[in-house]
Amino acid sequence: MPPPVIKVGQTFEFQPDTIDENSGQLTYSISNLPVWASFDHDNGQLTGTPWDEHEGVYDNISIYVSDGRTTSALSSFSIEVVNYGNLSVTLSWIPPQENEDGSPLFDLSGYKVHYGSQSGLLPNIIDIPAPGLAAYFVDGLVSGTYYFKLTAYNRALRDSVPSSEVRIDLR
Repeated sequence: MPPPVIKVGQTFEFQPDTIDENSGQLTYSISNLPVWASFDHDNGQLTGTPWDEHEGVYDNISIYVSDGRTTSALSSFSIEVVNYGNLSVTLSWIPPQENEDGSPLFDLSGYKVHYGSQSGLLPNIIDIPAPGLAAYFVDGLVSGTYYFKLTAYNRALRDSVPSSEVRIDLR
Protein backbone atom coordinates (compact mmCIF):
# COMPACT_ATOMS: atom_id res chain seq x y z
CA MET A 1 0.00 0.00 0.00
CA PRO A 2 1.15 3.56 -0.57
CA PRO A 3 2.31 5.74 2.31
CA PRO A 4 -0.71 7.32 4.05
CA VAL A 5 0.95 10.69 4.77
CA ILE A 6 3.09 12.98 2.63
CA LYS A 7 4.61 16.34 3.46
CA VAL A 8 4.02 19.43 1.34
CA GLY A 9 6.87 19.70 -1.19
CA GLN A 10 7.79 16.00 -0.92
CA THR A 11 7.61 13.81 -4.02
CA PHE A 12 5.06 11.02 -3.74
CA GLU A 13 5.55 7.81 -5.73
CA PHE A 14 3.61 4.58 -5.70
CA GLN A 15 3.40 1.78 -8.24
CA PRO A 16 1.39 -1.38 -7.55
CA ASP A 17 3.03 -4.78 -7.96
CA THR A 18 1.03 -6.69 -10.56
CA ILE A 19 1.59 -9.88 -12.51
CA ASP A 20 -0.40 -11.15 -15.47
CA GLU A 21 -0.21 -14.94 -15.47
CA ASN A 22 -0.83 -14.94 -19.24
CA SER A 23 1.98 -12.42 -19.87
CA GLY A 24 -0.48 -10.14 -21.60
CA GLN A 25 -0.77 -6.37 -21.79
CA LEU A 26 -2.03 -4.76 -18.59
CA THR A 27 -3.75 -1.38 -18.46
CA TYR A 28 -4.40 0.69 -15.37
CA SER A 29 -7.02 3.20 -14.31
CA ILE A 30 -7.68 5.23 -11.19
CA SER A 31 -10.61 6.82 -9.42
CA ASN A 32 -10.36 9.88 -7.15
CA LEU A 33 -6.96 10.96 -8.47
CA PRO A 34 -5.61 13.75 -6.20
CA VAL A 35 -5.40 17.10 -8.03
CA TRP A 36 -1.65 17.33 -7.36
CA ALA A 37 -0.84 13.88 -8.79
CA SER A 38 -0.49 12.25 -12.19
CA PHE A 39 -1.18 8.66 -13.14
CA ASP A 40 0.47 6.44 -15.75
CA HIS A 41 -2.13 4.17 -17.39
CA ASP A 42 0.61 1.89 -18.78
CA ASN A 43 2.26 0.92 -15.48
CA GLY A 44 -0.10 2.14 -12.72
CA GLN A 45 2.40 4.58 -11.23
CA LEU A 46 0.93 7.40 -9.15
CA THR A 47 3.31 10.36 -8.72
CA GLY A 48 3.18 13.99 -7.72
CA THR A 49 4.37 16.73 -5.43
CA PRO A 50 1.71 18.48 -3.36
CA TRP A 51 2.10 22.13 -2.31
CA ASP A 52 0.54 24.27 0.43
CA GLU A 53 -2.79 24.60 -1.38
CA HIS A 54 -3.11 20.78 -1.53
CA GLU A 55 -3.00 20.23 2.23
CA GLY A 56 -5.77 17.89 3.38
CA VAL A 57 -7.00 14.31 3.08
CA TYR A 58 -7.65 12.63 -0.27
CA ASP A 59 -9.98 9.67 0.35
CA ASN A 60 -11.18 6.60 -1.54
CA ILE A 61 -8.39 6.46 -4.10
CA SER A 62 -8.65 3.23 -6.10
CA ILE A 63 -6.28 1.79 -8.69
CA TYR A 64 -7.61 -0.78 -11.15
CA VAL A 65 -5.72 -3.16 -13.44
CA SER A 66 -7.13 -4.98 -16.45
CA ASP A 67 -5.77 -7.62 -18.80
CA GLY A 68 -8.59 -6.97 -21.28
CA ARG A 69 -10.80 -9.70 -19.85
CA THR A 70 -10.71 -9.21 -16.09
CA THR A 71 -10.39 -6.08 -13.97
CA SER A 72 -9.07 -6.13 -10.41
CA ALA A 73 -8.76 -3.34 -7.88
CA LEU A 74 -6.38 -2.59 -5.04
CA SER A 75 -8.02 -1.77 -1.74
CA SER A 76 -9.06 1.88 -1.66
CA PHE A 77 -6.66 4.11 0.24
CA SER A 78 -6.27 7.68 1.49
CA ILE A 79 -3.37 10.11 1.36
CA GLU A 80 -3.04 12.97 3.83
CA VAL A 81 -0.96 15.95 2.70
CA VAL A 82 0.52 17.75 5.71
CA ASN A 83 2.47 20.95 6.06
CA TYR A 84 4.77 20.98 9.03
CA GLY A 85 5.11 24.44 10.48
CA ASN A 86 6.21 26.14 13.65
CA LEU A 87 3.16 25.67 15.91
CA SER A 88 3.15 23.20 18.78
CA VAL A 89 0.96 21.64 21.43
CA THR A 90 1.77 20.01 24.76
CA LEU A 91 -0.23 16.90 25.56
CA SER A 92 -0.49 15.54 29.11
CA TRP A 93 -2.18 12.42 30.45
CA ILE A 94 -2.82 10.14 33.36
CA PRO A 95 -1.20 6.76 32.61
CA PRO A 96 -3.79 4.11 31.63
CA GLN A 97 -4.40 1.14 33.88
CA GLU A 98 -5.63 -1.56 31.46
CA ASN A 99 -4.84 -3.17 28.11
CA GLU A 100 -7.17 -3.03 25.13
CA ASP A 101 -8.63 -6.41 26.14
CA GLY A 102 -9.47 -5.07 29.63
CA SER A 103 -6.69 -6.90 31.46
CA PRO A 104 -4.47 -4.92 33.88
CA LEU A 105 -1.59 -3.05 32.22
CA PHE A 106 1.70 -4.38 33.64
CA ASP A 107 5.24 -3.57 32.52
CA LEU A 108 4.40 -0.21 30.98
CA SER A 109 7.04 0.46 28.32
CA GLY A 110 5.85 3.59 26.55
CA TYR A 111 3.15 5.51 24.76
CA LYS A 112 1.92 6.18 21.24
CA VAL A 113 0.41 9.53 20.32
CA HIS A 114 -1.96 9.11 17.36
CA TYR A 115 -2.96 12.31 15.57
CA GLY A 116 -4.33 13.76 12.37
CA SER A 117 -6.40 16.56 10.94
CA GLN A 118 -9.65 14.61 10.65
CA SER A 119 -11.66 13.10 13.49
CA GLY A 120 -11.37 9.32 13.53
CA LEU A 121 -8.52 9.35 10.97
CA LEU A 122 -5.27 9.60 12.92
CA PRO A 123 -2.51 8.36 10.57
CA ASN A 124 0.42 10.03 12.37
CA ILE A 125 1.97 8.10 15.24
CA ILE A 126 4.68 9.26 17.63
CA ASP A 127 6.30 6.45 19.63
CA ILE A 128 7.40 7.55 23.09
CA PRO A 129 9.46 4.69 24.65
CA ALA A 130 9.51 6.39 28.05
CA PRO A 131 7.00 4.96 30.54
CA GLY A 132 7.78 7.65 33.13
CA LEU A 133 6.47 10.50 30.98
CA ALA A 134 3.03 11.98 31.46
CA ALA A 135 3.36 14.81 28.92
CA TYR A 136 4.78 15.29 25.42
CA PHE A 137 5.52 18.32 23.24
CA VAL A 138 4.38 17.92 19.59
CA ASP A 139 5.91 20.54 17.31
CA GLY A 140 6.18 21.22 13.59
CA LEU A 141 2.44 21.81 13.27
CA VAL A 142 0.66 24.39 11.12
CA SER A 143 -2.50 26.34 11.77
CA GLY A 144 -5.53 24.07 11.77
CA THR A 145 -7.57 21.58 13.73
CA TYR A 146 -5.91 18.45 15.10
CA TYR A 147 -7.29 15.35 16.78
CA PHE A 148 -5.22 13.30 19.25
CA LYS A 149 -5.54 9.94 21.02
CA LEU A 150 -3.06 8.18 23.26
CA THR A 151 -2.34 4.52 23.86
CA ALA A 152 0.17 2.95 26.21
CA TYR A 153 2.00 -0.30 25.58
CA ASN A 154 3.80 -2.87 27.71
CA ARG A 155 6.95 -4.94 27.10
CA ALA A 156 4.90 -7.46 25.10
CA LEU A 157 3.77 -4.54 22.86
CA ARG A 158 0.14 -4.93 23.95
CA ASP A 159 -1.67 -1.64 23.56
CA SER A 160 -3.92 -0.13 26.18
CA VAL A 161 -7.42 1.04 25.55
CA PRO A 162 -7.11 4.27 23.51
CA SER A 163 -7.88 7.50 25.29
CA SER A 164 -10.79 9.60 24.20
CA GLU A 165 -10.09 11.67 21.12
CA VAL A 166 -9.13 15.28 21.87
CA ARG A 167 -9.65 18.16 19.44
CA ILE A 168 -7.17 21.05 19.47
CA ASP A 169 -7.44 24.14 17.27
CA LEU A 170 -4.12 25.85 16.53
CA ARG A 171 -4.03 29.37 15.12
